[in-house]
Amino acid sequence: MLILDQSGQVPDKPLGLVTRLGKVIDNIQSWQLTTLDWNPISAEAIRSHPNARRLSEACPVYNCHGLTFASRRTAVTQELQPILDDDGYSEIREGEAREGDLAVYYEDGEVTHTGFVIGREKLIGSVTSVRVWSKWNRGPEMSHLLQECPYFRGEDNIKFYRMTEWRESWRNIAP
Repeated sequence: MLILDQSGQVPDKPLGLVTRLGKVIDNIQSWQLTTLDWNPISAEAIRSHPNARRLSEACPVYNCHGLTFASRRTAVTQELQPILDDDGYSEIREGEAREGDLAVYYEDGEVTHTGFVIGREKLIGSVTSVRVWSKWNRGPEMSHLLQECPYFRGEDNIKFYRMTEWRESWRNIAP
């Protein structure tokens, strides 16, 4: 049962979310979309990326990092490198990226967007591009080519990660 606040809305709240090594992950579960949330997910933004496919309707509860790291339950609001480190992710080359790996978009050294690699698509001749499943802000989940989203700033601003050390990270917290 949802509990409403005095204004009749569901209050924002964090979930108890931690990394595999037990560090708290800052997050907020919000049920309202603000104008700021809607701006990057406008119909025009979606139309300007013709190879992107909408997979869901907008949902304010989680953001792209919440899709990637919190199973659609909340919006992750902190720096992501500690999560990548604690959860056993290692950076890989784009050519090695395969289904289930992470695509992480950066701008000025800060993470701006995350998603899952879901495959590769042939573009022209032997040229291929990675296809990503992500969530555009608190808007819809989208399937898009690596470069076909509002967060793309150039090939040099995207890194790929694979969970390679999960057994080791679990060993560190085992009794």
